[in-house]
Amino acid sequence: MSGYSWCNSTSEQIAAACPQAQTAAVTNHLDEFAGALSAANANWVYFRYLPPKAQIEAVQRANKQAFIAGATVAGHLPENWQQAAHSGIGAILTDYPLELAELLR
Repeated sequence: MSGYSWCNSTSEQIAAACPQAQTAAVTNHLDEFAGALSAANANWVYFRYLPPKAQIEAVQRANKQAFIAGATVAGHLPENWQQAAHSGIGAILTDYPLELAELLR
């Protein structure tokens, strides 16, 4: 978790420079989620894996937002997009936005 101290320091600098700016704390694996969720200066939790619904609910209870990006959803992976959407995640970053929009209609 040594990366979180750097992340928190950078987030503090961003918040000081522009209070309206929003930042994210990344969680690459299930075991990093608690640290990302508790990052004081992060408004968003950035998932790099398909999170269980319980984690998205925890993000919402913390009054934060959640998004997913990376290899899990970047390619043409409709099953993963659907799983992410069903978990309640707020945003999915993919290289196939039109196909994602069609799937979610």
